[in-house]
Amino acid sequence: MYNNPKFPPNSIWDQRLSSPNLQLSPVVELHKNDYFSVFDRGSFYTVEPSFVPVVVLPILNHENFILVRVKRPVIQDSPLEFPSGGVDSNETPEHAALRELREETGIQIYDTNRLKILPPLSSSPNRNPFLIYCYSVDITTEEWEFRKEFDQEIECVEKFSKNEIIQKIISGEMYITLHIALISNFILTQLNQKDT
Repeated sequence: MYNNPKFPPNSIWDQRLSSPNLQLSPVVELHKNDYFSVFDRGSFYTVEPSFVPVVVLPILNHENFILVRVKRPVIQDSPLEFPSGGVDSNETPEHAALRELREETGIQIYDTNRLKILPPLSSSPNRNPFLIYCYSVDITTEEWEFRKEFDQEIECVEKFSKNEIIQKIISGEMYITLHIALISNFILTQLNQKDT
């Protein structure tokens, strides 16, 4: 039906990361603001961001993960998340990932070659046609200790071991689906590599 769908993607990047190329019609724009648009695409209602989304998984000394508590007034909480955001019109997804890392953690990295590509994820396949660019990046102790100020939307920056993150997911303290999927995929990939 979908001409050999490519999800999960087996190539470097799937086309749906930057141009979903929807074949659903008719298309009626119901709402638009600076952040997203809502479309009626032939009885499929989509919420499409005004930017291409990216998320980055920072790994400190190959053993701890760096997360941020983001102020989320809509759910009246500051949940644990990995640095994420959108690609500006003048940058690549890699540059956006490192910019979001700098803005949300204060960790200053500019070399895009340090990023490792992770499989893209879908945050809401029934409402959002875009896949999300996902990366990991190794952080040194020096980069962690000499980090700068972070954005006001961030309550704090924290580091956790793999076991601590697993416990936070089990307890429900970490509950944002995109970020659970990102760390789960990473941990399961590591386990699979050890078994082979």
